[in-house]
Amino acid sequence: MNKFEKGFAGNLAEKFVNSRLTPVIAIVSILLGIFSVFLTPKEEEPQISVPMIDIRIPAPGFEAREVEKKVTEPIERAVWGLDGVEYVYSASQAHGSLVTVRFKVGEPTEPSLVKVHHKLMEIRQDLPSNVLPPKVTSFTIDDVPFLTLSFSSNTRDDYDLRKKIAPLARELSSTPDLSRVELLGGRKETIRVIVDPNKASNYGVSISDVANSLKMSDAYFPMGKTFSNEKEFQVEVGGRVSSKEEVGNLAIGQRGGIIVKLKDIAKIELGAEERSRLSLLYDRELGGEARNAVSIVFAKRKGTNVVVLAKDLLERADIFAKELPDDVKMSIVRNYGTTAEEKSFELIEHLLIATFSVTLLIAIVMGIRAAVVV
Repeated sequence: MNKFEKGFAGNLAEKFVNSRLTPVIAIVSILLGIFSVFLTPKEEEPQISVPMIDIRIPAPGFEAREVEKKVTEPIERAVWGLDGVEYVYSASQAHGSLVTVRFKVGEPTEPSLVKVHHKLMEIRQDLPSNVLPPKVTSFTIDDVPFLTLSFSSNTRDDYDLRKKIAPLARELSSTPDLSRVELLGGRKETIRVIVDPNKASNYGVSISDVANSLKMSDAYFPMGKTFSNEKEFQVEVGGRVSSKEEVGNLAIGQRGGIIVKLKDIAKIELGAEERSRLSLLYDRELGGEARNAVSIVFAKRKGTNVVVLAKDLLERADIFAKELPDDVKMSIVRNYGTTAEEKSFELIEHLLIATFSVTLLIAIVMGIRAAVVV
């Protein structure tokens, strides 16, 4: 037989053909692959960096056209020149503007946010003097809610429904792998102060006096420290308003030697806030009729296994739902945990089909030994 000179591949193969490490390496590689299938986090959204930054600019007293010309357009021109910016969207309305800056895929979030902040500080003097400081908020792919649970009822109002669901939102917000939990819909509990203009005029009190009193009375002010023989005490002035009676006893001011309290000039009511929005759920499984609804939305931290996290939240929510009245039903509006798991299994299934197909073809053409190696 003719002898051929072996190259790099031939020498490498010769060393591993008779080596005892070869089966060990093969087994370890297979086990690592199996473990990676179970340990790799499964997510619905791809882990890509696409920074989106919202710039909200309050402009009290400006009409929509003035806001667009004096506020929105200067900010658009300024942020459009930043490195990495791909799109700029804007919306102008009376008393305010919203500018959204979207960077290119792959741009880091934190440096992009710093760029926008610096540019806004540079053009601050070019904006009208009565425009308030902008509020800058960044969003990433992980801010998209992966789970939405809606609790609905056709007999209870949205105020009572929100009070019953709020404890669940507070409990689930302590879950370690969650980045954000929001309770949407329903009316919050609030204390309403209805000032009688005639009484306020008789006492010489204005609406601004009432507003300032409410603002200043609901705060603590640190005043220093004091000492005893055993302990050190923090001295604070003020307090937190926690009841309807405390609001009524707030002092508005002193007129003619008399301390005017809020209950002397206003009616204090405790109940639901004024309705400014409506949240309804139409669910075919519940009859398809409109039902008052309150929803809890969940967003996760980066790199979290959404399948495991969604199952954990649903188990805890099911336990809580069993203690609710019979007329309150829970509906799963969005669950990326289920879809992510289905897509993951589908991907693995296709990989196995491809592997067995190649193995079968090699077995037919080259024999069983070569197929086993594959």
